[in-house]
Amino acid sequence: MVLVWGYNRLMSLFFLLPSGRRPYTVTLSGATVSNVGAGGTKTSGIRIASDGTVQANNDGLFTQLSLTTDWIIPNAYASTDFDVRITNVVWTSGAAFDTEAAAEDTWIDLGSNRDWNIVDSNSGAAGVKDVTFDVEIRDPYGVTAASASYTLYCDYEV
Repeated sequence: MVLVWGYNRLMSLFFLLPSGRRPYTVTLSGATVSNVGAGGTKTSGIRIASDGTVQANNDGLFTQLSLTTDWIIPNAYASTDFDVRITNVVWTSGAAFDTEAAAEDTWIDLGSNRDWNIVDSNSGAAGVKDVTFDVEIRDPYGVTAASASYTLYCDYEV
């Protein structure tokens, strides 16, 4: 067996596995983040975090979706060498997002947390907001390594 040693873009020494595979897995599982209730403005969002996790945003509280839904495993390989973009955005009313890390179909590096959020500050059925979109992660070699669909839904009710 021959082990090939190299220096990766994370500036740490690593070895390639005998099969030539990388020592990390890039993955996305998709999710629905829903925020419905009374008590004022409702925010629903998704964060593709620079630490390798994928997080849900409910009214500014960010929680990791699951260890198995992180965008890179192990998280130690997360770096600015990876990029993210959203595509196939479909929404019901108003602007697709109230805040967005980048416009649709624009690659941005994962050196910072990247958030896409919707906000509902109108009570009643007319205030329901939802958006569905695909998230793609591109590896340091320019290859789209993972993609999945996400849905955000929020409704401020009286």
